[in-house]
Amino acid sequence: FLGRADDQVKVRGYRVALGEIAQRLRQLEGLRDAHVRVDERGQLIAYALIAKGVQIDGESLRAQLGESLPDYMVPSHVLTLDAFPLTANGKLDHSALPTPQVISQQFEAPHEGVEASLAALWEKALNVEAVGRHDNFFTLGGDSILSLQIIARARRQGIRLTPKQLFEKQTIAELAQVAVLSEAKPAAAPIVAAVAPRDFALTPIQARFFALPMAQRSHWNQSLLLDLPQALDVAVLQQALALLLAQHDSLRLSFHQGDDGQWLQRYRDSENAERVLWTCELTREEDLASLSDE
Repeated sequence: FLGRADDQVKVRGYRVALGEIAQRLRQLEGLRDAHVRVDERGQLIAYALIAKGVQIDGESLRAQLGESLPDYMVPSHVLTLDAFPLTANGKLDHSALPTPQVISQQFEAPHEGVEASLAALWEKALNVEAVGRHDNFFTLGGDSILSLQIIARARRQGIRLTPKQLFEKQTIAELAQVAVLSEAKPAAAPIVAAVAPRDFALTPIQARFFALPMAQRSHWNQSLLLDLPQALDVAVLQQALALLLAQHDSLRLSFHQGDDGQWLQRYRDSENAERVLWTCELTREEDLASLSDE
C-alpha cells in the first residue's frame, strides 16, 4: 500500500499509514466506508460506515483487522456510524467525529499481590479510576513512553518487567504471569557529607583566576535575565536555595588570603539563604544595568 506521506504517523515506535488501515476496513464485509485518525493521546481511532441492514460492532471489526494487520496497526477503538459528519462544503468534519468512551465491558478486579500492584501503577500512569485485570493497556491510552514509566516504577516495587513483555502481554492478568519478583529497591540512604579540611589549596583554574589583576575580584559572575509571567514566592525560593546550599558543599565555598599572600579556599559550615538570595524591586527597566553592577 502506497499512501500519502502526510497520512503517515508513528504509533508505538512504528510508522503507520492511516490510509492502509482504512482500506483494510473497507474490504471487510458489511462496511461502506472507513476513516482512521490518531487522537491526542496517540491512539488509533477508526470510524466505520455500516451498510444498511448489517449488524456488527466495533469489537468484531477490531478482531477481524487483527487477523490481517500487526497489533500496532489495529485501532484501539472502532466506532460504527450510519453516516460521516460533513461540513457545509461536503467534506469530512473531523471535529464532529465522536470520541470513544473508555468503558470496561466486563470488569474483573485484579487479584491481590502482583496484579493489584500493577493495576495501581496503570491507574496512576493512565489517569483512570479503575483498571480491570483484563483491560488492555493500549486501549486505555497506554503508549511506549508510559510503558517505560510503569516498568521503572514497578522495578522500585520489586516487580521486574521488560518493554517487550508489556507490548506482548497487554492486560494485567497476562503481565502478572511473566513478572519476576525481587526485593523492592530500598530508599536511598541519606548522603553524609564528608568532613573537608578547613583550608585547602586552590585548583589550577582557581589559582589562575586569583593571579589575574582585577579591580573587583568579588564581583565576578554570570548573569541571566528571566521574564516570568508572575512574581516568584521569595519564601519558597529561599527554602529551595537553603536545601541546595546544605546539599552541595561547593555552593558554600569561600576564599581568603593567608599571611603569606597565598589564596586558600574553605567550606563554610553553613550558609544563610537570605544572604545569598538578594531581592530588589525596580520601577524603571533602565535602572537594571546599574543595579547589576552593584
